[in-house]
Amino acid sequence: MGKSKKKQKQRTSNEGSSGIFGAKPAPNLDTLIEEAEAAIDSFSYEEAIPKLKDVLKFEQNHTKAAEMLSGIYIELCNYDEAQDLLKHCISVSPDIGFSKYFSMGQLTDGEESLSFYNKGIQVLQKSLKMLKISTHRRTKVKTFGRVLSEAYCSVAGEFI
Repeated sequence: MGKSKKKQKQRTSNEGSSGIFGAKPAPNLDTLIEEAEAAIDSFSYEEAIPKLKDVLKFEQNHTKAAEMLSGIYIELCNYDEAQDLLKHCISVSPDIGFSKYFSMGQLTDGEESLSFYNKGIQVLQKSLKMLKISTHRRTKVKTFGRVLSEAYCSVAGEFI
């Protein structure tokens, strides 16, 4: 015969915090991101790396964690891993977020670098246009405008 409802309910209530068969529950990804940001702010990269890797283990397409981790790898001169993460971010979210393109522009050279900068500029211009249409946040508009001018300077630097 089947199990009684009481036993089934008891079994499922015992699974709550430890998951099925004693598996660990998924960590709070927002908390891990906040802890990683705090570690990065204090230049404790070795503390931030495992937190960001944990986020990516539970959510492979978490672009914020991947971009943060790529930034750490750039600081640590681990350019190949940084590029792999940035390429993944680009494939997951090609039209949102310009910084990944600018980072790839810095990590590459020649035509490849120029194409990353151009794509980043396109995404930034679109974001700036949307920001001007939807809100009147002058500070953010000025910041995006400054970043856009810096991007054009970087592109010009490719020709020097």
